Formats: sequence, C-alpha cells, structure tokens
Amino acid sequence: MNLESFRTLIGEPRLRHDVDADWTEFENDFDVRLPMDYKAFVSSYGPCILGDELVLFHPRAPAGPDAADLRWKVESHVYAYESMREWHPQSIDFVAYPQAGGYFPIGHNHMGVGWLVAVEGAEHANGPVLLDYGADQRELDMPFLEVLYRGLRGEFNGEIFSDTAVENPTYQLLWP
Repeated sequence: MNLESFRTLIGEPRLRHDVDADWTEFENDFDVRLPMDYKAFVSSYGPCILGDELVLFHPRAPAGPDAADLRWKVESHVYAYESMREWHPQSIDFVAYPQAGGYFPIGHNHMGVGWLVAVEGAEHANGPVLLDYGADQRELDMPFLEVLYRGLRGEFNGEIFSDTAVENPTYQLLWP
C-alpha cells in the first residue's frame, strides 16, 4: 500500500511537506518513532478530515482544542488516559503513550473513536492500528495506510467509515 493508491480515492494531496522536516523535532521531543506510512500520509495530505468523519493530526498544525495539532492532542490524550487509568483502570485494555511501547494517538472520528498507532519498538511496530471506542478497543494488525485505504473502500462493514463516507470519500485539508 502506498500514497498513490489514495489519489484515485480522495484526490491529490495538498500539503506535500517534507517528512523529515515535519517529524524529526516532534519525534525527538516525545521520544517516539511513529510508523513511516502514517508520517508520509500526514506530511502529504496534512491535518485533514477524511470522509467528513476522521480527523488526522499533524505535528505543525495550529494548536487548540478544535485544531488538529498533534502535539496538543497528544498532551490532552495523555491526560485523559492517565485519568482513566487512575479512576477506571479496567476500562483500558491497552498500553497508551507515554508508557513504554504504548499506543500513540494520531486522530479521532466524529463519534469520538480514537485512532492510535503502535510506535517503533513496540510489540507490533509498523502496525497495528488501535481503535479506541472508550469502553472497548479493536486492534487491527495491519499498517496504517492499509487500514485507512480499506476503511475508505468499505471493507470493514461500516466500522471504520460510514456508508456515506465510503460512497463519497472526501478530503478536506485543515491547515494551512
């Protein structure tokens, strides 16, 4: 699976940043190495909304609660997951960043389902994607691009994207 596959599905990427320029400082600051397919997609397509449902975060997007700034979102997710672990430890069946090998938040959909990826050095490096439904989680043991592409094509029976998003897979750049 590569970025070319997405051109016919959602159109041309509109950001086209350099992956190293986008990610080196961020990964050093957070002491993680994210999957290359995720970084390449977000550096090309930017912080965006796919299918009017999935918001993907970018490390250099503007900050704020309604923005798609990965740095800000990671910090808010860390707080949320640490609070959940403290008050309702039975509700989280996975290891989340900043714990070693923890899943790293990269996006969320309009229903609040969190998208997380395994970082390099984790048990499942370069995949899988974890969907966090709050009370339940689903691990998809495949790379980010494959989950995204197959989801936009409707191969997960509406679990990843609604039928409406599959019928008309849209792409909206959120920044700049």
